[in-house]
Amino acid sequence: MQQDRREFLRRHLVDGVGLTASNAADLVDVLERDAARAVRPTPFSSPGLFPSYKNMAAIESESRTGELPYDRLLEHDDDVLAYAHQPDFPVKGRYLSATGRIVPVTATLDRLVIRQKRVVLVEVKTEEALAELANERPGFVVRDAGAGRWRNPSFEAYLAPFGIEFEYVTATSYSATRIRNIETLGAAFRAPLPAPLIVMAAREKVRGRPGLRLGELVSDSVSLGQVLVLVAAGIVYIDL
Repeated sequence: MQQDRREFLRRHLVDGVGLTASNAADLVDVLERDAARAVRPTPFSSPGLFPSYKNMAAIESESRTGELPYDRLLEHDDDVLAYAHQPDFPVKGRYLSATGRIVPVTATLDRLVIRQKRVVLVEVKTEEALAELANERPGFVVRDAGAGRWRNPSFEAYLAPFGIEFEYVTATSYSATRIRNIETLGAAFRAPLPAPLIVMAAREKVRGRPGLRLGELVSDSVSLGQVLVLVAAGIVYIDL
């Protein structure tokens, strides 16, 4: 990590989030270190690398339906300043077994996310997996009906003194449509705008026919790539 970026994040964690100087320095160190573990492929997952411009590094994901969509959201979320995969920040908790024995748990979580006003350690799970855990370990994983989300009170209590929050993220935590739009637009978010004449012609066509579909705006003078850049820039709104 470049020294100026390191100092920016350290100061943000102290002044913007409210962490102690010591905890802020430790978190910046975590962002710089290698992942605590390598991703674990299974017969049901497709691990891979996600190129992150925000982090100036590749982010490893264990699943194309789990971590990868979440990484795409983080990459395009203005509230997120930086994030890391499998951060070297072990989280400790415990649960009560069926026999009444206290069982300690130490976990390496999926993502460390630095936001504008808070820091969050995130575990990406399916709703089914969390429901099973809640049944197997009552009180360890719980469903907060009022907030409409899953919680882990044990992890939350461990992280609170560090000024860090804990979250479970599932596919219900974000809009599938938004993910598809991000995937469709892809590099268009970072591409330069087309020539002014193309921008003006596209805007006039959309104004004349609100609700225009993507293919109807593509022509000999406006390519598909140029249309996607205009959509990503918020200059035109069409039906993808």
